[in-house]
Amino acid sequence: MEAQDSISRAFKSIPGVFYDLIVYYGSTTLFAFAFLALSADVHTVRRMLVGLDTFEKIFLVVLLLAGFYVYGQLASALSYHIIKRPMNKLVRFINPKEAKDYFFEYSDILNEFSLLNGFEGKKRNYWTLVYFIRRVNPDIGDDLLKRYARVKLARINAFNASILFLYLFIKGVAQIFILEPPVTPILLETLFQIAIALAFVLIFGFEFYQRQCWFSDIAVKIYAAIRRELTPVSLDERAVRVD
Repeated sequence: MEAQDSISRAFKSIPGVFYDLIVYYGSTTLFAFAFLALSADVHTVRRMLVGLDTFEKIFLVVLLLAGFYVYGQLASALSYHIIKRPMNKLVRFINPKEAKDYFFEYSDILNEFSLLNGFEGKKRNYWTLVYFIRRVNPDIGDDLLKRYARVKLARINAFNASILFLYLFIKGVAQIFILEPPVTPILLETLFQIAIALAFVLIFGFEFYQRQCWFSDIAVKIYAAIRRELTPVSLDERAVRVD
């Protein structure tokens, strides 16, 4: 019985572990490898790793895991200001048909939760619905949290790509003004890298927008289905079913 309880608790913790892995470690690992490939000599790094003993390698792994987690949290916070806020302005300007889903303009649904009345936090608030769903149906709620993890991952990836773009842009400017004359092959390579980084900023930015819309849309639809299941069938509906 205790073994079953332990297994059950382990499976219930998977969404939380999944969130940390995909949002913090996943995004930071991708960023670290991209930055390393653009700014460091891979062969030199490889020789350095080969020269470490077992204890030093274990210490390096622990250090990297801690550093990746801290950077992932920092990137999560900064990506709100660097990616989401400009995206909000862009969506307001373009005003696409999915804007209602993107901004989660469903405050009327939250009227059912009287404690939220009078609070500004009621606007664009999908967390009340998500945790209501998770309370009623943990499996569906965990699936929603995983979907939100993908939204946050796309936002952080867009932020990381913007950091790489800024780094490469500064590197390109330095090559133009410091190298006399600028070495054409090196400069062209940097310009190509700048273009690739900018492309990934746009790609991950669009992915963030799309996943945000999908997440909000599915959260409302799932909430409606669960509320319908929890609401007692009225006498009129029963009469219609009998007929």
